[in-house]
Amino acid sequence: SPDQDVFNDIWEGIRINNSANVFDYTLVQYGGYSSSTNYVQLAAIDASPVISNNIIRYSDTYGIYVYNGSPTISGNQITNNAGDGVNIYSGSPTISNNQFSDNVDGLVLGSGSNTVQGNTFNNSSSYHLTHTPSASISYTGNIFTGTGGGKIEMVGGSVSGDITWSNVQDFNWAYII
Repeated sequence: SPDQDVFNDIWEGIRINNSANVFDYTLVQYGGYSSSTNYVQLAAIDASPVISNNIIRYSDTYGIYVYNGSPTISGNQITNNAGDGVNIYSGSPTISNNQFSDNVDGLVLGSGSNTVQGNTFNNSSSYHLTHTPSASISYTGNIFTGTGGGKIEMVGGSVSGDITWSNVQDFNWAYII
């Protein structure tokens, strides 16, 4: 495999603005570069496309970023990204049957109702899972191996009143707040 540092920062990224789009069977790599923080390798902005069966790797930032959408993200290989494998800032996606490996954080979930099922997470350098207090998440049938497991990072936002966070698939992982 090529040395990813040689190729990083070559191009900015792909932005999907239409919910009718299907992004399927592509290789997306070495993107995510910008002098600002507004670019990621593959972004769905105000859209709910289908993102499936892709290889998304070697991004200088996030592999996939979602802002205000409810995409279906399924069957992808999301690997070796310098930031999060997938970052959902806002929206209610279905994230299923993906392979996450060797990203900083595997999956970061912001606000919204999120379905996370049948994914494999391996060797996240920070955490496999990170989410905000306001995220509503259904985790089922996921596999967690290697580094990054055993804890869930809770970031951003505030809690006003009583709240219960379900433990991920009864693994009894600790929440890091």
